[in-house]
Amino acid sequence: MKKEELQKIALDEARKALGVTDIRSVKFERRGGLEEWDEGLYRNVFEVNFRVWKPLALVDTELDAKTGEVSSWRDKLKVQESGEGALTIREVIQIAMAGVEIPDYAGNPEVKTVTEDGKSMALVIWTFRASLLDARPKTVEVMIHPGTREICGVRRY
Repeated sequence: MKKEELQKIALDEARKALGVTDIRSVKFERRGGLEEWDEGLYRNVFEVNFRVWKPLALVDTELDAKTGEVSSWRDKLKVQESGEGALTIREVIQIAMAGVEIPDYAGNPEVKTVTEDGKSMALVIWTFRASLLDARPKTVEVMIHPGTREICGVRRY
């Protein structure tokens, strides 16, 4: 078989097994060349294996310049994942609270639907003051993909 035919087979398998939709997210690796004993004769066997790579995440991250703490992150690959779904407000809040630490005194969040890269996402927003002396309230936003039910990003400001 030709290299192109083997790549097509590997890409088709990647689509089925991993949900790969874009050939740019696939990296092919060629390995091979070994001697094998076959019925008393040496014959040259050339193996071509294609390993399919899929990026696990493509994350934009903002760090606090003073403390080095992550102030926000957004996983572009999770946002782009296929699948539509409908979540109740209660489900969205439960997913957000399970994945992000929210102080007990934060109160009830606001839940919105936003469009991110052409996809509808649920956005859970808490706005609170850490103490009565804080001049500015703190805000925590958690973005959730309704199809995969995963957190796609968190922003704190």
